[in-house]
Amino acid sequence: MGLAGPGLGARKENPWFGLPAAVAASHFGPEPPDDPLTLGQFAFEDPSRLAAIPSDAGFAEVQFEEVAMRLGGEIGLEGVLGLLTRTGPASRMLRERGGSEDDRTAMRAGSMAGLSPMFSGPEPGIPSLVKMIIAKAP
Repeated sequence: MGLAGPGLGARKENPWFGLPAAVAASHFGPEPPDDPLTLGQFAFEDPSRLAAIPSDAGFAEVQFEEVAMRLGGEIGLEGVLGLLTRTGPASRMLRERGGSEDDRTAMRAGSMAGLSPMFSGPEPGIPSLVKMIIAKAP
């Protein structure tokens, strides 16, 4: 038995995931900087910090494996746009700043321009680097 789970690699390895937040910021104004110690979609950005969590819980041989893949191809561009405006930073900005469905629609449109080319080829989806954390149970 053990532990395994995925997370996005560093922001610089997954630049497209910042697009919805950038569109939201252009719509609502800038957001305060992220707390680098907060767990979230980029928690695997600092593997040494993240490795301490299972190690402190008694897991051994904590490792990270990088996997390049395309995300969202199975749900298509419309599905991805729906997720990106209902989860993550764009969704949080909509909620915290009293955004309306018209605001959500504007954010979808702004994100579509940047993401649509990734869904028009033979391998649709957002190019991503995913890091798997793997550890052995105590």
